[in-house]
Amino acid sequence: MSGYSSERMARLVAMEIDHFWFRGRRELVLDLCARFLSPGDRVLDIGCGSGYFLGHLRQAGYRAYGLDRFLDGETHSSAGTGRILLADATQVPLRAGTFDAVLALDVLEHLDDAAVLAEVRRLLRPGGMLIVSVPATKWLWGYRDIDAHHLRRYSRRDLLNRLAGFEVHATQRYPFFLFPLVAASRILGRFGRWSRDREDTVSGPLNAVLYRITRTELVLARRFGIVWPSGSSLVAAARLPPEH
Repeated sequence: MSGYSSERMARLVAMEIDHFWFRGRRELVLDLCARFLSPGDRVLDIGCGSGYFLGHLRQAGYRAYGLDRFLDGETHSSAGTGRILLADATQVPLRAGTFDAVLALDVLEHLDDAAVLAEVRRLLRPGGMLIVSVPATKWLWGYRDIDAHHLRRYSRRDLLNRLAGFEVHATQRYPFFLFPLVAASRILGRFGRWSRDREDTVSGPLNAVLYRITRTELVLARRFGIVWPSGSSLVAAARLPPEH
């Protein structure tokens, strides 16, 4: 996970555990893993940051490994297993076809996405899965993107174009129910920086309410096959063709 100051990274490490947005994204990604992966699959989490999500992947029965350009003591203590590789996502020192699945969660927007996806194709076995999340809705571009050193936000068409050569099996926008609040915060943020901390440091009771809202959204989408029409993030699951 690159592009963040040490202060911002420390905040993200804390948020990843309990913040409603991270919990919702985590459940959405784990749902996709359950749909498209098998227990025992070798899974690489590119841009794994603190390594916290690796624990959830292992609990779900996957052989999970992490990769990040920036590792420190906090990262190692959070991951706790040593299965994290310090490397650039565009030049991974592992042999081709090593993994059954690769996750790239809020990574592509920081880097040369074409180069990262080319490396993902190399690392995946034929028929392997890619699960990716990116910031969506281009008109939301603002101070949060600049602070995080994002290079771009994506439309659904943008992402599908980047995934040319993969078979895209699912896409989802997230969060939908809370999108008006997110949009209002980003618009207000153009007139001052106060809303960045407001989004990051949500009080305990409010965080619990917002999580219940996002969880309801995820349950409805899963049960009824709903693809929401808007959201600040876009998630996709795509398979590398077996003949690759």
